[in-house]
Amino acid sequence: MTPAPVATISVTLAPASLVVSRTAQATAVMRDAANNTLAGRTATWSSSVTNIATVSAAGLVTAVAPGTATNEGRTGTAALTVSAPAIASITFPADSIGVPLRARAQLTPVVRDELGAVVTGRTITYQSSATNLVSVSATGEVRSVLPGSATITATVEGKSGTVKVGGTLADLSAIVDSIRQARGMPAMGGAIVHREGLIGLGVGGTRRATGGAAVTVNDKWHLGSNTKALTGVLAGMAVDAGVLTWNRTVSQAFPELSGSMLRCTALCRSPNCSPTPAA
Repeated sequence: MTPAPVATISVTLAPASLVVSRTAQATAVMRDAANNTLAGRTATWSSSVTNIATVSAAGLVTAVAPGTATNEGRTGTAALTVSAPAIASITFPADSIGVPLRARAQLTPVVRDELGAVVTGRTITYQSSATNLVSVSATGEVRSVLPGSATITATVEGKSGTVKVGGTLADLSAIVDSIRQARGMPAMGGAIVHREGLIGLGVGGTRRATGGAAVTVNDKWHLGSNTKALTGVLAGMAVDAGVLTWNRTVSQAFPELSGSMLRCTALCRSPNCSPTPAA
C-alpha cells in the first residue's frame, strides 16, 4: 500500500520567545489531504536567519541573537522572537575609591546580564549623594571638590550599584623632597591651599642636618611665603606696562577699597615706610 502523501505540516514552538542562548523544542504535525495525522514521517528543519536562531535535525531551536527567525517545514512555519537577556547587575571594581582633592577620575562600572555575561553599550545614569563634596558627570567622571566622601549611584535599566568616593589630600612628598635635595636643605615641607581648604601636603628630609629621624607632617614647622616677592614682580610688570607707577598708592590704584586699607606713601621705595590710615 502506498503511503498517503503529506498535504500539510503544522509547526509549533513552545515557547515562541526566547532569551539569547536558551532553547525550545519545535514540533511538526503532518497530515494528509483528508486531514489525517501521519506518523513515522521525518521532518527536515531549517532556520530562515541562522545568526538569530539555529535549529537541529531534531527540531531543537537555540536562540543566538535578538531578532525574529522562522523554522520552516514543507508547508508549515513557526515564528521565534529572540530577546536580549535582562540586565541583572551593575557593580564597581571596588567598594570605595580615593580621588585627590580638585582632581578627576573616571568610574568604570561593570554591567552583567542574567546569564552572567558582561554587557556594553547600555545607557548608565549617575548620581552623587553630596555634590558639594564629590560631583559626577553624565559619563561617570567624578571630581573631588572638598574634603569628605559621597556615595555615587550608577543605574542601568532599573538595576543600581554604588561606590563610595572620598577626597584625599594630594601627596606632595616626592616633589618636595626632590626640591629639598637640590637645594641642600635638611628638611622641607610644602602645601597647596585652596580657598576652600587644604588640597595637597608633603614633607621630606630629617629633623637634624646631620640626619636621624625623618620629618613628618605633624612636626612643628617654620612657615615661609613667597607672596610678597610675587606681588613685587607683578607690580613691576604693571609699571612696565604703564598700568601703575611706583609712586601710586594702593588706595589710588583701588579707590573702591580705600576706606578699608592702610596707605604706604612710597610704595616699594622707602625702607622705613610706615602704614597710615588711607585717605
